Amino acid sequence: MAEEATPTVSAVGVPGGKWYVAIVKRNSEKTSRDKLIDEGYEAYVATQTLVQRYAKRRPKPVEYVRIPAKVFVRMSSFPKGNALSAFFASHPYISSFMPDRARKRTEWGKPAYAEIPDSQIQQVRDILEDTEREVLFGIPDDSFTIGQTVRAVYGPLRGHEGTLAYKSGKSYFCLEIKGLDWARVQISKADIELLRGSISK
Repeated sequence: MAEEATPTVSAVGVPGGKWYVAIVKRNSEKTSRDKLIDEGYEAYVATQTLVQRYAKRRPKPVEYVRIPAKVFVRMSSFPKGNALSAFFASHPYISSFMPDRARKRTEWGKPAYAEIPDSQIQQVRDILEDTEREVLFGIPDDSFTIGQTVRAVYGPLRGHEGTLAYKSGKSYFCLEIKGLDWARVQISKADIELLRGSISK
């Protein structure tokens, strides 16, 4: 069985399991995910399905990869040293793992790899599954004006807390996925409330 052949496998909900970010080639994210799942790993690709409407054809659901070149892999223990080299040899479609952005180091003085908590993975899933608007990932650039801290109280993002940003007269709900990226989606001001302690601009 795959679980016996792969000691780093961690089932859903197993205490101690952590998510790591495997770097793969663009346009191979879903194929890489499926290979890992076939081997018994829990793997996830951040995708969003949107319905595309055409003038003379039926609406068609299309699945988009929102965080390109990355596959999230859950492991109960991360391979080290020779075991890591063996892992890459048996998974040639994975080029590396995302390093810790805080530049932490292991007990051997080598750069550590980023560990993504379950709660962050769930946030990514929620925001991609709960809205029919396009969700984009990336830190807002200088063209955005950062506003208040808000909570979505209506609509598909209800219950999520984030930061309001503005660009070209449109308002965006921004959610920071710590250690990973920012997700942003256009939102109506009627669907949000200002959180206490946030300064209105």
